[in-house]
Amino acid sequence: VVLGRKGTAHPLSWDQTPYRGVERKRIREHGARILSLDQIDGIAPIFHGEHERIPGTVENYNYQDLVEGEDEECDLRIWHKTLTAPGIAFTRSLGDSEAEKLGVIAEPEMVLLNLEQGDEMIVLASDGVFEFLTNQSVIDICTQCKDDG
Repeated sequence: VVLGRKGTAHPLSWDQTPYRGVERKRIREHGARILSLDQIDGIAPIFHGEHERIPGTVENYNYQDLVEGEDEECDLRIWHKTLTAPGIAFTRSLGDSEAEKLGVIAEPEMVLLNLEQGDEMIVLASDGVFEFLTNQSVIDICTQCKDDG
């Protein structure tokens, strides 16, 4: 969800994926691995942390947010500590009891915001949009198409 305020994007939600440091930390504290598909398939190397017992569970840095394809392998997934399953790309879910064992939670993140003069639009879209477009790009496209009447 993103708010368009005077042409500027203001995010009202955040991706709940292993690319976010706080999400990755919680998942790894439950003993799950976070690896790319290439790492699971043995194509890309797995970098081990200093005190790591399970591959792909400890980072050498302080759980900063990552940019897919720049800071980390692309297509990060959550894996059981000894299995090549389930390979999920989300860190929050409703009713997935197997994923809950890996640290996936159902608790929502909420933003409270008072609307102001100049708030032009709120765009609610799936990850299928935001996976390919930035918040600002979405607002720019919608601004070009909005009806001024």
